[in-house]
Amino acid sequence: MKTRIMLCMALIMSAVMMGQNIKTKEEIVKINKEIKEQNSRLEALKEMLKAEETFLNKNSAFPELNKQNATNIATYTADINTLQAAIKANEKLVSASKTEELSKIPKDPKDSKAVSAKKQKKLAEDALADKYKTEEETTVLTNKNKAAPSEAKYTFLNGVNFDFNSTDKTNYVGHFNIYVPATDTNNWAINTGIMKIAYLPKDSLVVSKVENVLIKPLDVIDGSGDKYNKMYNRYSAQTKASAFSLYVQPMYRITKLGTANIYLHGHLELLLSKYETTTKIKTLQTEEVTLADGDPVPAESDFIRVLAPETTKTVNLTTGNFGGGFTFDFNFRDNCVLFIQGTAGVSLNHANNFPTIDDQGNFTIATSEKSQKFYLVRTYFQYFTSSATQLVLGTDIRGYFPKQTPYTSIYVGINLGLDKIFSM
Repeated sequence: MKTRIMLCMALIMSAVMMGQNIKTKEEIVKINKEIKEQNSRLEALKEMLKAEETFLNKNSAFPELNKQNATNIATYTADINTLQAAIKANEKLVSASKTEELSKIPKDPKDSKAVSAKKQKKLAEDALADKYKTEEETTVLTNKNKAAPSEAKYTFLNGVNFDFNSTDKTNYVGHFNIYVPATDTNNWAINTGIMKIAYLPKDSLVVSKVENVLIKPLDVIDGSGDKYNKMYNRYSAQTKASAFSLYVQPMYRITKLGTANIYLHGHLELLLSKYETTTKIKTLQTEEVTLADGDPVPAESDFIRVLAPETTKTVNLTTGNFGGGFTFDFNFRDNCVLFIQGTAGVSLNHANNFPTIDDQGNFTIATSEKSQKFYLVRTYFQYFTSSATQLVLGTDIRGYFPKQTPYTSIYVGINLGLDKIFSM
């Protein structure tokens, strides 16, 4: 009964308002909301009517139940008819108001020559469309895909880096980050996270030398008639580096230019690095040597028993980095972010620039316990494909002063805005 009273009141109110001229946006918004609520109630009534009809068909053998079902069906049908009439009345109100607004649009004789009357009407209707949106719709359209400069950002990047030396190989890049930028009332900010990244391989040394290699690993060269191979070999070394970076950066905004924030930041980092140096050997020439009577016999240490064409040496290094620098955070076009950060400081220990030869004749990266000055440049460009996901193109450049060739990574990935996902 209460529902029916509400439906009747809605119909009466619609009929009363039919005689009024709707001129303000607030009145249109209110009616649109009411239409939306009425449609929701209409769908619920239709579901209830369908359930009653299904129950009636399945219980035709029970007269008392059938009687009650028939009463319910009649009630729901009447309520649906009443609600449909109320919706129709409200839609006429909105339509009449649009017609009235269209009639008020001045006709420019010059424009009418260039644009047909039909096209003018379409352009006018499109211009009025925004006026009749509900406030919720307007808010959603305004905030969709928009980068909010002053909101805390919780992100999780999954991507791959480019390997220009091998087009069919990629490495995973992962970045979990919490960034709380400065606000209108507070210039302090914080940037912290953990990053897993692989850098582009570095081709470093190429060395050629003559070596004595046993034909069979267990051969003993001690006199006349013994044979071995004299080889002219070229050694080349390639170093691949990857790292886990755990960092904390307190930041202070020194200036703001429009939507661009410029910070002075400190840098505290625990860096876990892995260096893999692969040595490849290419034999350019081989001669078989047979010792004759009176020939000097090379010492046993002058022979290589087994010459592996490729070997890999792995070195792990854990170090602490401390420093500071500048950060440039620029939000533009409402859906793009450019983040550039340059840092310099001191590492407590470091890896050498070039590989060295170990006691087995293979190249490897040596480490030093001495402190060393380092530099780090991180940049990324974010494009907001939605309010919760962004396409990211980034670079990470890391090296030691004064002359070390830097390790570089260029990557692309999808960034998930965890704060936006959790708020959905």
